[in-house]
Formats: sequence, C-alpha cells, structure tokens
Amino acid sequence: MRLVVLLIMYMRYMKELVFNNWRIEKEIGSGRYATVYLASKIVDGVKAKCAVKHISIPKEGESVEDLVKAGVIKDVSEAKAYYSEVLSDIKKDFMIMEKFEDNPGILKCYEYKEEYKDDNQGIDIYIRMELANDINVYFKDGDASEAEVLKLGYDITEALKACEKKKIIHKDIK
Repeated sequence: MRLVVLLIMYMRYMKELVFNNWRIEKEIGSGRYATVYLASKIVDGVKAKCAVKHISIPKEGESVEDLVKAGVIKDVSEAKAYYSEVLSDIKKDFMIMEKFEDNPGILKCYEYKEEYKDDNQGIDIYIRMELANDINVYFKDGDASEAEVLKLGYDITEALKACEKKKIIHKDIK
C-alpha cells in the first residue's frame, strides 16, 4: 500500500512543471531504468509536444541493496561512485546527441537535468527530447508501400552514416 501511495505522489510530481512549463501528460514507454513520457506546452497558442525520458537508478521501487544483489555493485558504499559513473556516461551521450541536431534521422535532445533522490541513495535524470513516432503507428495499417519502406531504410542508413562520420557506434537503434 505504501508503494502505491508513493507512486501516486510521484506521478503528481511528474505532472507538475518539468523543463520550463512542459507538463507530463502520460507514459509512452518504459525499460529497465528509463520511462518515457509525452509532455506538452502551449507555444504561441499551439500545443507543442516532446518526450521526457526519466532515468532512475535504482529504478523506482528498487533499492541500493537490489543493485548489490544483482551484482551491479559490491556493497552499498560503492553506490555513490556508481551513480557518478552512470551520470557521467549519460552526460557524454547527451553531449554526443547535441552534435546531431541538424540530422533529421536522429532524435534531437533539447534539455537535461539531474537530481539526487531525497535519501541520496540514487539519482533521477531527465532528458527532454524530440517526440518520435512508433513505427507501428507509422505503418498502422500494416500495409506499407514499397516507397515508404525504401524511404525508411534510406533515412536509417543516412543516420548511421552520420554516426560513422563522427566515429560513434550507436547502441540503441530503434
């Protein structure tokens, strides 16, 4: 029951203003450490949308002890160093993504912020980024034309070429 109350409080917090008046509307995806939300804001009378990726380590509902049990860290005393390393890696990835702002095949990352959790036993990272369409939505009928498939393949190839030019190996192609 306590976890449910904490989750409700957390969702209320997330629905508050994030990144200069961007409001979280709903969850649109999640993985091991990250959850992605749809966010919106009114800009010049028009509703603009973006994605906000929330990376939580340890993940909500888990503890530092869970990281020890999983063998990620040896003991609780290593947690702070582990968080710093994860944070450093994510900051590097964010800075790399900023270099691709002119490439239409690579998602744009706009803003980044980090917060240590209240108990100082973890970190929350938020990245505001371009909202991408799910490929299932793009091909919602299941019947894609040959031209649409070729265009998608070409766009993916161009994005990967841009990564190669900058000597970057992409670890999360979707």
